[in-house]
Amino acid sequence: MGVAPGGAHGMAVVRTLACDTLLTCKGLCEPGLLEAAVDRGLALEATLSRTAGGSDVSRMNEARGEWVEISAHTERLLKAAVALSCATGGAFDVAVGPASALWDFREGATVPDGAALEEASRHVDAGLIEVHEGWARLLDPEARVDLGGIAKGYMVDELVGYLREGGCEQGIVDLGGNVSAFGEVPSGGAWSAGVADPLAAGSLAATIELTDGALATSGVTERAFRRDGQAYWHILDARTCRPASTDIASVSVAAPSAFLAECWSTPLLMMGAEAALAFAESKPLLECLIVMLSGERLQTSGGRSELF
Repeated sequence: MGVAPGGAHGMAVVRTLACDTLLTCKGLCEPGLLEAAVDRGLALEATLSRTAGGSDVSRMNEARGEWVEISAHTERLLKAAVALSCATGGAFDVAVGPASALWDFREGATVPDGAALEEASRHVDAGLIEVHEGWARLLDPEARVDLGGIAKGYMVDELVGYLREGGCEQGIVDLGGNVSAFGEVPSGGAWSAGVADPLAAGSLAATIELTDGALATSGVTERAFRRDGQAYWHILDARTCRPASTDIASVSVAAPSAFLAECWSTPLLMMGAEAALAFAESKPLLECLIVMLSGERLQTSGGRSELF
């Protein structure tokens, strides 16, 4: 854990690794409060991670259909995940674990064979998740849950709430690009959050100003490979167990909470540009910026669109 106390205007910063990415907490407060917030984040990771031994999720996945006691955090996320799967017609599904285990988008660049994907698809269904008063189980022993697609936004909101309850009135939390800011920067005005350009490494596609709001981005270019002229990326359509078919390189969603922003960034990307823009326009709490694979940029026309 890295601590940088008392810079300009007394702003302190604490950074550490969490969820295989960088967690940064910055606030106009004592470094100890930020350190405690980071510790809280690491504890949440240990609860929600698919790979951490003893986590709620790993115990569910290993229980082969038996009931497992879970935390209130896990229960909230599982219920939200089931609702999100229904809202997306099953395209986004946290129970996609049997399929995602077959793909390797990092070192091996593996393309599974059709038979293996067909078999995996038999065990992919958020409807297999059953939750009841602090307990959960998977109705199919071969089903596997991975909350990675929605957990980071939830964690960011939890840390922002913790900091505010601790008396911090100005700050920002960033977990791998899931960003939430509260209050103003010490010098006055909004916080600035950059949106990476998915088609030009090291460049920004846009900047959004946040005071009490959040931003999340989903993209297809960071974890991807090409094989026989075909591009494959890590965002899987749970209905096919294959990379989502889309004309979008990235979608950035601004929303009142990091959880809401993250919940919709990936489903919007999977919809394709035209449908995603129409959907976001219909939701008053969402604003989005779409960078298409062609390089064209689209954005919603709501009250916050000028911030992009």
